[in-house]
This record gives sequence, C-alpha cells and structure tokens, in this order.
Amino acid sequence: FLDWREQTYPVWTAADTAHIAMSKVLSTNVLHYIILDVGSKLAEVKGDNDFKSSCDTWKNELQNSIRQHFYLEDAELFSAMKTTRLNEHPIKKFDLLGQSLAVLSKVANKSQARKSVENYPVTEAGPPVIWPQEPFIRVYHNRGIWPFVTAYALRAALHADNDSAVDNAFMSLVKGAALNLSNMENFEFTTLSNWY
Repeated sequence: FLDWREQTYPVWTAADTAHIAMSKVLSTNVLHYIILDVGSKLAEVKGDNDFKSSCDTWKNELQNSIRQHFYLEDAELFSAMKTTRLNEHPIKKFDLLGQSLAVLSKVANKSQARKSVENYPVTEAGPPVIWPQEPFIRVYHNRGIWPFVTAYALRAALHADNDSAVDNAFMSLVKGAALNLSNMENFEFTTLSNWY
C-alpha cells in the first residue's frame, strides 16, 4: 500500500531503492501472519496436521517478532518499518493500515491493540494514512486520508472498544463522501478536499 518512495519512506531512499527492498514493513509482515493463519486453518480442514503444526509455529514466531521489533513502547504504536542493516531500529513513522491490520489480526496483544488505536494521531477530518507528514511533499499518502484505510481503522477501533476513534473514523467517511458528492480514493488530511 505505501508504495511511493517520496511519500512514505525515509527521504534518503528516493535515490537508492535498494534500501527499500532490504527494509521490513509492518503491514507486509502482518499480511504474512494472516496468510500463515489461513494456511493453518486450511490444513486443519484438510487433515494435514504436519502442515498445520508448521504454519502455527511460523505464525507464532512471526507474531512474537512483530510485537518485539515493531512495537515502540514510548509511542505506544507499531512502527511502519525498520530500514536496513545500516540501522535496524524501527523508525518513528506510523501507518494506519498496518496498525489496523495488527489489531484486527490479533498480532497486537490486547494492551497493544488498545494503545495503538488510542494513540494513533487523528485530525478533525479523520485519521491520516501515515504520521508524521513529510513537509514539502504533495498530498497522496502524505497528508492523505484514504477511506478504505479509514474503514479498517474503524473496524480496529470497534475491536479495541474505542468510541472516540469509531466516531472520528465514521464521521470522516461520511463527511468525505458528502463534501465531495462522491466516494474518492483519497482526501487531504485536514480538509477532506480531493484537491488541496
């Protein structure tokens, strides 16, 4: 989802994409976890206990690794990414889709889920897809609200029993469509305008 260098990755990767390829990203790792969970369930239906056991082992190891390496205790959020071997620390950049998928898939434990939903920055217009914003970079992922991601955030807020996050996401979806008389791909994160 966060596929545009200048919008979502450290500025220094724009000219050297090898570092993007070597990075580890929250949402991709959570999706791998989900695939392993589905694989385990399908193996159980099929009666393949060996493959189910392998999927469960991989899934549990990945879940523990995500919790250990992506969750930032001081921010009470999951980092969007870890860069490369040059600096293996998770960056203080956050993405709404990755947070929401971590909560919905139960990669996040209950405390992490509650804190991730509670602490993800929002504007009156709704939750931006990334935080913090990059200065002097145009609106797309940066300075953007994407309704499909907001819908995942709404589901995560329901899962975490966070009424204010549910209200913020719901109103963002309704207002964005109403103000633009259409369901747009994305909006500017403070105005819900489709052009800013």
